[in-house]
Parts: sequence; C-alpha cells; structure tokens
Amino acid sequence: MIRINPTLLPIKAHYFFFMAAMGPILPQLSVYGKEMGISPVVMGSVTGLLPLTFLVAKPIFGIIVDVYRDFRKAIFLSIIIAMCLSYSLLYFIPSRTIYNYDFTAECSQLDTCNVTVWEDRSCDNIKGVTCYCHSDPDNRIHGLVEASIAGNGTKVEDFALCTDKKLRYCNQTCHVNCVENIEIPSTCLYSTPNFWFFIVLLCVGTIFFNVANSLSDAICCDII
Repeated sequence: MIRINPTLLPIKAHYFFFMAAMGPILPQLSVYGKEMGISPVVMGSVTGLLPLTFLVAKPIFGIIVDVYRDFRKAIFLSIIIAMCLSYSLLYFIPSRTIYNYDFTAECSQLDTCNVTVWEDRSCDNIKGVTCYCHSDPDNRIHGLVEASIAGNGTKVEDFALCTDKKLRYCNQTCHVNCVENIEIPSTCLYSTPNFWFFIVLLCVGTIFFNVANSLSDAICCDII
C-alpha cells in the first residue's frame, strides 16, 4: 500500500508544479526570439552569457536571505512573482508580421542590386526577401522589397523588388513569389525597442528562475 507523507507533500507539490510550469516556457524563448528576427548568433550569445549572471545573482540573494532569515519566505515569493511578471510581459511585445509578395512580372523588369549593402543601410520599408519563380521553385534568390504597408501594418499596398541575381529559366513572363526573411539585419534589429524589451525580460526572468530554484532547495532542506 502506498503511503503519502503529509510533511513532504508540500515540497513534492512545489517541485512538481514549479518545474511543470517552467518546462514549456524555457525551451520556447529562443524560438520566440527567432520569430522576432533575432539571429541564432545573437540569441546564442545572450543565452551563453546568462550563466555568468547566475554566478553573481545566486550568492547575492543567498546573502540577503541569510541576513534576513525571518523574511526568507517573503523574499522567495517576491522572486517568484518577479519571474512570473517578467515572462508574462513577453505576451505584450507586438508580434511580427511576415509578409508574402506574389506577383507576375516581365523578366526584363526584375532589377538587380547589391542586396547586402542596402539591407544593412535601410530599416524602414525595405525588407530582405527570398524569391523564386513558380516555373523553377528550386532556384531561390535573395532580394530586397521596398513596400508601402497599410491596414495597420497588415496589408501591402505597393512594392518594388530588386534581386542579387537574375532568375534562371525565366520566360517572357514569370510568376514570382517572395517571402520576407525571418532574420532581421543586426543594424536594424538593435534600433527597435521590441528587441531590448525582449532581451531585458528574458534576462530578468531567467535570472530570477535560477535564483528561485536555488532558494527553494535551501528552504526545502530546512523543512526536512
């Protein structure tokens, strides 16, 4: 017969619900950053530097809890609330719309340009895209689209396209499909407030998660 120790039940419940709540969130933070246009290099650098902050934050909060032992539960709950608030505020960062441009054009009308140069210089209405002709979907080329966006940022009214090279096997008329690149150039990304909101909330939430995890171990040991 299975017996449940009522003394250890709150500790077991804490670890179960705490890890169950954080399990679906932590792996998705990098995916969410990628959808915002953050490159894997930037995202990897941020997540790689975060453990260094844990080395500083954990001893600091450990000292605070040791000094104010009578308030350790209040400090622990405050850290959990701050962590939950940080992750919850990620919901209010505006989602990004990935535009799709589908049009028919004469092959002679498709201009070429230095995509790398202009992509680094322009951040407003010029978007990096990957295009292909419907007659040759495997031949994908990179380009830039200067678009006029309307409808509260959800509708493309007019746009102009230039590519880094000509489409192969293009007949007199080509049905072209262009999809906006997920990754945003770093020079443009760093100037957006959404990027910094995400990075700050990600760092604060992850730091408090690790601190709360360490403090919970100490509190549970005291209870046992």
